[in-house]
Amino acid sequence: MKKVWVVILSVISIISVKATNIDVSITCPSTIYKEDAINCSISSNASNGALSGIKGNFEITNGTYASFTAGGSWVVYASNSNGFVIGNTSGGITGNSILGTLKITPTANVGEQIKIKLTNLNASDTDYNDIDIANKEAIVKIVEKEKKDNNNNNGNSNNNNKPKEEVYLDTLAVEGYNIGFTKNKYVYDLEISEDIESVNILATSKYNVSGVGKKTLDKEVNVISVIVSNGNTKRTYTINIKKVKEKNIAKEVAFLPQGPVCPDGLTVRELVAFGRFPHQKMIGGLTSHDKELIDWAIEETGLSEFADRGVENLSGGQRQRAWIAMTLAQETEIIMLDEPTTYLDMSYQLEVLEVLQKLNKEKKITVVIVLHELNNACRFADNIIGLKKGKIICEGRPLDVINKENLNTIYGIDANLTISEDGKYPICMEYDLFRGINEK
Repeated sequence: MKKVWVVILSVISIISVKATNIDVSITCPSTIYKEDAINCSISSNASNGALSGIKGNFEITNGTYASFTAGGSWVVYASNSNGFVIGNTSGGITGNSILGTLKITPTANVGEQIKIKLTNLNASDTDYNDIDIANKEAIVKIVEKEKKDNNNNNGNSNNNNKPKEEVYLDTLAVEGYNIGFTKNKYVYDLEISEDIESVNILATSKYNVSGVGKKTLDKEVNVISVIVSNGNTKRTYTINIKKVKEKNIAKEVAFLPQGPVCPDGLTVRELVAFGRFPHQKMIGGLTSHDKELIDWAIEETGLSEFADRGVENLSGGQRQRAWIAMTLAQETEIIMLDEPTTYLDMSYQLEVLEVLQKLNKEKKITVVIVLHELNNACRFADNIIGLKKGKIICEGRPLDVINKENLNTIYGIDANLTISEDGKYPICMEYDLFRGINEK
């Protein structure tokens, strides 16, 4: 990923021909309570061309940078308290576009102002023209709760000067999709396939909730508002849903399902060539670039000597490496695999996982794997997310999150753990079904 960041930064900073008209705006709530976080929306408007990348610096007075989350088809290449660099994955954006959400933690007292300024703004269009953009500024004032106005972006309203009560959603979801809900985040961006005609919005709260249920989608961008209210106070959560072509999604993320099936008679090279499908045009065969990537993917997975051999004639480990080579030829920054070691013996499991580790470390490709084999997960993963019934139980380094308590919660087992000889990861030595103290 670092190599990708460097390339994009170089493109934005070196090319210097101006053409496309691009402007940027920042929208923040006018007032907030002292304990509230500030969520500012940063947007762009491009005409006479398409915006492909943008960078800028943050200057925040009486507040501290918390996070920057990209919107729509934008991807964050770098972001911290000094600024941001983002790129577009859809081939360029024209017209209005939400670049992302800047979250700020205020340090001001009641009556003081927080100033948020975007400086050194510089954009790149799809023709690699370099465009400078004027600085932008927003001001947010800290007020006492009883004096908060009715026009802030969180959707709060005052009714007869009654004491205000903070209202939040307990859950918010788009059925079948993960939007990463947290109660203090009010804007979400979701990309779905262009052939999806409707979605089901789910939300819960102890207060009144409106805007949920089945929503019919338009062709491109859809803005869905979910409002939670107690009659005196309300808060609005916004979901921006953008339809994209499946082919474009396949250019960003490669996915290998559990137990893929290959037709008889297909060679390794022919299988790997399917990975170039998202990049091919309606007419014409494989380009020289396609062929180079196919050969590279085969070589990286250690299959050069088997390139012209039928996939059905490979060993279990070799066959799985061929599938991985196909995803690698897809030329994405992220590879997702669902149980890639299922039905493989121990040596083949290591063979497959070592290939994936090599791709991650040497080629800077992000690898996301679903695994049930705990010790393999601890040995090869940099970060582990423990799930149970769709709920995140733990997340972090294996050494930090794989412990008796979390394994009990996830699997219902009483595990005996030790640490590897090099001290880098935990090992589950043995385990029993967990039984309460009174049951032992």
